[in-house]
Amino acid sequence: MGSSKKVWSLPLMGSLPAKKVKVLASLDKDDGDEALDVFVDLLEGLCPGLTDELTLDELQQVMVGWQEASGITAGGGESRPSSD
Repeated sequence: MGSSKKVWSLPLMGSLPAKKVKVLASLDKDDGDEALDVFVDLLEGLCPGLTDELTLDELQQVMVGWQEASGITAGGGESRPSSD
């Protein structure tokens, strides 16, 4: 991502400590700048320097990709396998 050649790795959201999950769950897109600040702080704690390399569009791609890789739906809950 960004201009960095470094490979970044984030843990799956389900393996985060409960306190960090609570922070993620509290993020509301309607909160705008505050939600962005909280997310950037969380990413910096997990991958120091990552957010220095990202544009706003790339930051959003990280969030979406992280949710998808973690099996989290846009509504915030974990997706469940179909029983069909």
